[in-house]
Amino acid sequence: PETLKERGVFVYSPDGKLAASAILWYGNHFGRTLARVHWVAVTPEEQGKGLCKALMTILMDLYHQHNLTGGLYLTSQTWSYKALNIYRRFGFKPYYGPKPSGWKTESDDFEQDAREAWNLIEQKLKAYRQQL
Repeated sequence: PETLKERGVFVYSPDGKLAASAILWYGNHFGRTLARVHWVAVTPEEQGKGLCKALMTILMDLYHQHNLTGGLYLTSQTWSYKALNIYRRFGFKPYYGPKPSGWKTESDDFEQDAREAWNLIEQKLKAYRQQL
């Protein structure tokens, strides 16, 4: 509970409803514990208002305020390409390495799946940026 108080960010709309959240948490997908961007979510009615960018800025500040080292990572899905566009602006890069420990996948070829997923994401991002 203390860690959540220190590293959890929650945004409420003027009417008091939860509008967005993000947490600077822990992850161990790479054989060691690293800081992880986790549970970034913005309600549909609040999307497009810059809340994700604000949350990511706060999480980056928290990373430095807590003197964390060793890197920062996040996981996502191909359909979250708009969020991935924002994460890239914060310096996050696609991961093409070996399958992280504990990672669930239906295929035995994680690296090929990652390449295919990132190709799909790149196509969606290109189309999305053309709409802007």
